[in-house]
Amino acid sequence: MPPHLAGVRGPLIGRTFALGDQPLTIGRAADNAVVIASPRASRHHAHIRREGAAFVIYDLGSANSTLVNGQRVQRAVLQPGDLIDIGDEVFRFEAGHQQDATLLSAPQAQPPAYPSQPPTAPAYPPQAQPPAYSPPPAPAYPPQAQQPAYSPPQAPPAYPPQAQPPAYPPQPQAQPQMRPPAPPYPPQSTAPSYPQQTPAQGYPGYGPPAGHPPMYAPPPPRTKSSGRSCLLVIIILLALVCVAGVAGAFVFRDRLRDIPGVSDLPGIGGNPSGIAPPPVHTGSATVGSGQAAAISMPNGPMIEVPHGAVPPNPDGTPGTLTFSVAPAPDQPVSLPDEMALSGSLYQFEPEGVTFAVPVRITLPIPAGTDPARVMGLVTRDAQSGEWVTIAGAVDAAARTVSAEVTHFSPYGVYSYTGSDPGAWQRKNGG
Repeated sequence: MPPHLAGVRGPLIGRTFALGDQPLTIGRAADNAVVIASPRASRHHAHIRREGAAFVIYDLGSANSTLVNGQRVQRAVLQPGDLIDIGDEVFRFEAGHQQDATLLSAPQAQPPAYPSQPPTAPAYPPQAQPPAYSPPPAPAYPPQAQQPAYSPPQAPPAYPPQAQPPAYPPQPQAQPQMRPPAPPYPPQSTAPSYPQQTPAQGYPGYGPPAGHPPMYAPPPPRTKSSGRSCLLVIIILLALVCVAGVAGAFVFRDRLRDIPGVSDLPGIGGNPSGIAPPPVHTGSATVGSGQAAAISMPNGPMIEVPHGAVPPNPDGTPGTLTFSVAPAPDQPVSLPDEMALSGSLYQFEPEGVTFAVPVRITLPIPAGTDPARVMGLVTRDAQSGEWVTIAGAVDAAARTVSAEVTHFSPYGVYSYTGSDPGAWQRKNGG
């Protein structure tokens, strides 16, 4: 089912309204696609339009606002199931549903490959199985054969210290590693292979030959502190380089901003997106379909026309509209209790045209008016002739109030004259 609105509460319950490429307008006026008879709905309350693959609802400056899931919105991207409150009606936004392809493509469970009956017991008894971790059989040779080959003898040499050294010089060749201890016969035999044992004094024949290093000298110990220190120094240097590079980039960019013509480049001046801002005109400007522009007055009022706001001609060709703003003639303005018009009224043109996309208007807050007391804009409904209030965004620093509208008429700034503006805002949702 295509995207649509379904009435879930109010006189329109059970009715559906299809959504397509054309905006779906909602309000009390008879020219809306969805006509609501509730007095709480404005004549042109809201509309829903397609933007790409999504549907977006816009509040058209209604007096009682538009609620999506209980929240007041000026613009909101709709999700399936969202509830929209307008007047006494509640609609649900519904989109087409797709069957979960994952469940349809899931493979069916296969029966087990083994039979359901338990396997028969083995023919041999369980105790006949050998252990899984039986130790290896003991070696056939006696344990004393496994003694180390380098155990030094405990007894001193059999010859006395006063014996004469051998007449032949010691041989430099390597001593056998598996030779048994020297026999007790005279010292003409080969010297014992125990170089790690310190020879007794007075026996020059023992020990390594002169000029050779010791056989089992241990390696020097490794120091880890030097490696860690080097790594720490490298990390600190890299951090300093990164900080210096970022600071240099900001300084270089600020210097480039001072050069005429360079400050307008994307990423250097005040336009990081690279999209050229719309041209600003003073007094009036003619804007075509698909174009954007800004029209301002020297005393502060301004019109911001976005792309697509100017509707095409009935035959489909691009249309054009002339936008302007000027002081409106003095006229009586009816406002609720404790509300008053601040400053003058302004006439916005063209009047009697419904824009395809909301246009943003901005009015200055008059001198002597506290921005905290400004509640929004007041305008005259073109069809009923009644004065209605619309919510506005107040910029206290710039002393302006702005609102997005879809049609023009005289507009002015209104403010609260009571003792507690905060209490009024909490009570009325301002």
